[in-house]
Amino acid sequence: MIITTMKRSFLILLCILFSTNVHGRPRSSVKFSTMRAENPRGVQETLILPYAFSSESMGVTLGVGGLAKGYGQDQLLVAGTAFASFDEAVGGILGMWDYRLPWAERFFFTAFGSVGYYPKQRAYAFPFTEPGTTRFGSNDSDEDDFVESGGMDNWFELYLEYVLPIGAARKSGMLQYRLKDGILQSTPGGGKVWNPFKSGVTNLMIRQYNRYQSYETSEGTIDQTIHPVEFAIYYNNTDFPTNPSLGSSQYLSVTRDFGWLESEST
Repeated sequence: MIITTMKRSFLILLCILFSTNVHGRPRSSVKFSTMRAENPRGVQETLILPYAFSSESMGVTLGVGGLAKGYGQDQLLVAGTAFASFDEAVGGILGMWDYRLPWAERFFFTAFGSVGYYPKQRAYAFPFTEPGTTRFGSNDSDEDDFVESGGMDNWFELYLEYVLPIGAARKSGMLQYRLKDGILQSTPGGGKVWNPFKSGVTNLMIRQYNRYQSYETSEGTIDQTIHPVEFAIYYNNTDFPTNPSLGSSQYLSVTRDFGWLESEST
């Protein structure tokens, strides 16, 4: 049961890492540890998993990933993967999630990033356009107006989260849940009353994101870098964040690129 859960968690983690531009989920999270009645002394988990998939931009890809959770700190997760494809794509991802800073119980730090070369990157906005053709990214362009070429796609993210001393987290920045046969046995973190001061967990977050992309074209290599900063507040009022059956969550954020280094101000 634990191995199956870890495999599913790793596959979800891979999906999140390979789709960093998809914003359908909150970036912040409730900090917690779980204690299973079937294994009351063990919170440490490890997994190594080979995988394979095929995509338009990478072709048939083989890789191996691994993760370790609960070493040093119950909630701490360290994971990474390396991959290569038959179409010459190659890269790696490495990260650390929810490290509680030793000098502050309510501050949690996350850092992860990727370095990779992809032979069929697509760009739907491009500085070069052939005379008499539609400019990529313009109002008159369509889904087939893009440039496809090889290049690098490197990114790195830093998160700093602060768990407010209110609601279910008023006594500690990290919650503890007890499970038996996968069913929650301890007091739910929220769900019944929508009130951040009485129920649920509220986080403040600052995120700094860096991304570099390059495209190899007949006009030479074109590259672009961004360094935006995101400020967010996250309220999770579910009974059990991993598998909620009651409650809701809200995430509000503002992102700004201040034009640091090579990035343009937006």
